Formats: sequence, C-alpha cells, structure tokens
Amino acid sequence: MIKKDYLMRLLKEFLDALAELLYHVKNENNEQILARSEEFYPKYLKQKRSFFIENNISAIVPSIISENEEESAIRCEMLAELLFIDAKQTNNIDIQHDLYQKALFFYDYTEQHSTTFSENRLLKIETLKSILNQ
Repeated sequence: MIKKDYLMRLLKEFLDALAELLYHVKNENNEQILARSEEFYPKYLKQKRSFFIENNISAIVPSIISENEEESAIRCEMLAELLFIDAKQTNNIDIQHDLYQKALFFYDYTEQHSTTFSENRLLKIETLKSILNQ
C-alpha cells in the first residue's frame, strides 16, 4: 500500500511538472522545450534523455519494466509522455518517427497493464497510430 501511494504521488508530481512544461510550449522554441524536458528523464526515469533517444525499445524495456506491473505501467506512461513531447519538438523526421514508435509502444504497454482508465491515453494511442500510418 505504501509503495502504491508513493507511485501515485510520483505520477501526480510528474504530471504537474509536465503541465507546467506544456504551459510554456507556446512561448518557447523547440530547443528550450527539449532542454526543459531533458531534466525529467533522470529525475523520474533514472536515465538521461540520450539513453531513451539513442537506444531501441528492447534496450530500453529492462530499465523501465519490472516485476511490479503497476510501477512499470506508471514509468511507461511517464516515458511515453516525454517521448511524445520530444517527438513533436524535433525537426529530424527519422528521429521523430522513432520517438513516436517508442511512445506508442510504451502507451500500449501502459494501457494493457495499468489499473486506471485514461481517455487521454487512448486518444494519444489513436493519434500516434494515425501519425505512424501516414
């Protein structure tokens, strides 16, 4: 129970900080947004941003997914949110496509293993599928 409370507080803290980041998106350029989002990776996911950008999904999975399904689902959702934001901010089409694929994978994992329903998550999954099928 204590672990679940901790995870829920961590997720709330993450989402509050993410909302603050997204609030500034309108007033900042891509480099500023990426610099701000880079701080999230080691704080919430224990790895630098470059680890998630440069590695493929199979190399990332062991650092995010553990035996605890609820914790894994929360960490996957955090990662998916960050990858989705980073993809929208990059100008490199190949990197953008790769980030969208990773985000979709981690949103799908979250959807399959989370105990909470999220209409927003389902919408992002559909959006990513649409983007990747173009």
